[in-house]
Amino acid sequence: MESGIIKKWNDPQKWGIIYCPGGRKFFLHSRSVVSGTPQLYSRVKFEVGVPRNQFELPPAVNVTVGEIVTPVAPRSLEVR
Repeated sequence: MESGIIKKWNDPQKWGIIYCPGGRKFFLHSRSVVSGTPQLYSRVKFEVGVPRNQFELPPAVNVTVGEIVTPVAPRSLEVR
């Protein structure tokens, strides 16, 4: 079971990209969600599916959506 955060989400088309530690990325479609409602910056747990070809991101399947986390601004952008 993998875990990550939805950092790109296209609500009208119901798809997004999950970013995981180590820079790994996975494709998410709302039809793969078994629990919760996907939103930008939601924490998710999922299993990794098989991509249709070598050019696609691996799909996330059996996705469970958790709480929304607040993005942290890089130190160079913090207001002092």
